[in-house]
Amino acid sequence: LEFDHGDIYSDLAAIQAQFHCFLKTIPAKGLALHPRDDEALNEVLAKGAFSHTASMACSGQAVWRAELLDASGAHFRVFYHDELVAEIKWTLMGQFNVENALAAFAASTYAGVDPHVAARALEQFSPVKRRLEVKMDAYGIKLYDDFAHHPTAIASTLQGLRANVGQQRLIAVLEPRSNTMKMGVHEHTLAASLNAADKVILYQDPNLTWSLDNIQQQLGDSSVLLRNIDDVVDQLVSQSKAGDHIVVMSNGGFGGIHQKILDALAND
Repeated sequence: LEFDHGDIYSDLAAIQAQFHCFLKTIPAKGLALHPRDDEALNEVLAKGAFSHTASMACSGQAVWRAELLDASGAHFRVFYHDELVAEIKWTLMGQFNVENALAAFAASTYAGVDPHVAARALEQFSPVKRRLEVKMDAYGIKLYDDFAHHPTAIASTLQGLRANVGQQRLIAVLEPRSNTMKMGVHEHTLAASLNAADKVILYQDPNLTWSLDNIQQQLGDSSVLLRNIDDVVDQLVSQSKAGDHIVVMSNGGFGGIHQKILDALAND
């Protein structure tokens, strides 16, 4: 739980107040699953809840715990009170997806689903659109579309992909488009969230109310700031090579950039 939606909420405390109200709507027979180490959520829980609560984590002690058997997150085990209840191999990547899977697994078993059935369901799960969605796998290049629009989500996406691709080159293309991004709320944390990428292309949309120059300067020579989508496409096509992984991050259409990249690579 972090500050976002700055056009609606004044600060993190205002969001926590909403979560507190929501938590009080869960009846005594219900269950609130929560990440063990989320400080902001722990503050909400400390205010009280009518329901049962259960912690989740990928290390240490927790009611529900996932143990990664593969750095990419493609293979993991699920433990309940340190008792092994499932082992899962699936097509998704990244610890953030494992954490999501752990929550879904715990919720479903609490609702009465057999753990074996829950595990097999996760193994058959098809990734949702715009969550590291593979848009192209050709010419030795993989192109991904991802909805990441908050520094934590950006960092999680890139770290998950890095664990999957190893030393292959990772190129991040970012359009800061959410209302909170446009307000400059994340200006001081954005650069660090992109550290897992080998190269970063920042797109300065004309509607963005603040300059990305400072972000580009923090990232240094591994980054470039462009103000035209066609220039972004041209740079990608001219500099990409076999073995590259390109992840385009925006919570909007980004001017149809995915199709433009596909068309440009096909004609290159």
